[in-house]
Amino acid sequence: MIDLWSYEELDKKQYRLNNWMNDVGEWLEIGQILYEPLVINRKSGLLYVLKEEEHIKEEENIGECNDFLFNYVFGEKYYSIAAGVDDWWLLLKRLQSV
Repeated sequence: MIDLWSYEELDKKQYRLNNWMNDVGEWLEIGQILYEPLVINRKSGLLYVLKEEEHIKEEENIGECNDFLFNYVFGEKYYSIAAGVDDWWLLLKRLQSV
């Protein structure tokens, strides 16, 4: 599941960045994918998913915002990151976006 924060929520959702980044001013958490923070680098404009497995933190680059929206939120790659069928996937399939 992909959750994108509304403009009103952005300020309240930045608390997780302190656990990940040394310079939080370069980053903005814009949502989450399966409860993992989705952030944008303010300088490069690239999106990352912040993952933690067995106490190892890593950043997975998932590209530019437009590509993410087109391919992951509204396209065929949604299923690859959503880990299963949900209502959004069924809607995309029904609309034949995927």
